Amino acid sequence: MEVLYTATEGQTLNIDITTSLDNSDARWKALFDRLNLISGLPAGQLVIHDFGATLGVARIRIEQVFEEVSHA
Repeated sequence: MEVLYTATEGQTLNIDITTSLDNSDARWKALFDRLNLISGLPAGQLVIHDFGATLGVARIRIEQVFEEVSHA
């Protein structure tokens, strides 16, 4: 699982997901909707290569990235 984040000016988080799982759009959308409700999402570019990881693992990795960004 790889999650890369680059901060940008503005209010939009652009997300690029590479996955080997078919028909996972609704699950990813639900995950990001949930993350946005819980803590808000920063503006920037987020690139995800899930390598077949579960959404639970993806959520942990994404939360770790945003936690590190908040300390930078």
